[in-house]
Amino acid sequence: MTHYCVRQGWQPNHVTYLSIVLAILTGLAFWGGFFGIGLVMGWFMTFLDTVDGKLARVTVTSSRLGDVLDHGLDIIHPPLWYLAWGAGLASTLTPISGLETMMWLMFLGYVGGRLCEGAFQFWLAHFDMFIWRKLDSFNRLITARRNPNLILLTYGWVTDQPDFGLLSVVVWHVISTAILTWRLVIGWQTKQKEGSLKSWLQDIDPARDREIWAVKIFTRAPINLRKPYPLSSH
Repeated sequence: MTHYCVRQGWQPNHVTYLSIVLAILTGLAFWGGFFGIGLVMGWFMTFLDTVDGKLARVTVTSSRLGDVLDHGLDIIHPPLWYLAWGAGLASTLTPISGLETMMWLMFLGYVGGRLCEGAFQFWLAHFDMFIWRKLDSFNRLITARRNPNLILLTYGWVTDQPDFGLLSVVVWHVISTAILTWRLVIGWQTKQKEGSLKSWLQDIDPARDREIWAVKIFTRAPINLRKPYPLSSH
């Protein structure tokens, strides 16, 4: 898709604009109870969210507006989607009880998780919380962000349990934020004891430690490991 965008002369902001339109349409579909259509558009928007960044790197193109739009969209739209999904349930045959309480828990979990990440980087270390320990890097793959929650919503829709899908999202937000809070506390205690924190990535060598599972997943092997060249006779 990135190659296609380059051939068509599209800029990263063009992809971001399309993502914004899809994010809005997805929310409207959820609000109207059209969960299947909304999920298709939501997953396509999620896919495009990886394209604009890659396109910016490939074409060495960036702008302040694009950065604000891309990151702002990532922060704002997920909780609005879940709220829209809940509103959509009210118009179906499977309305969910205690919806207002669930939405408050979801918002508290969402904001709380973001605050934990920000507090870690602002007060404890100069790097992202999710690269402190291997555990944190693996947690980043499943923590309550848009993609894992879309999986939960999709499962709920596929199994004809859209109410269960939303309940799963709310529960996962609460659990994830509890885990991030625990990691924040551990990080504070570690800094008090050791003076500073450092990322686990600082101590690995992508070539030497290639057989370690976390290294395989979160780092890229040197080119000469994938495509060895003969030693020069000189």
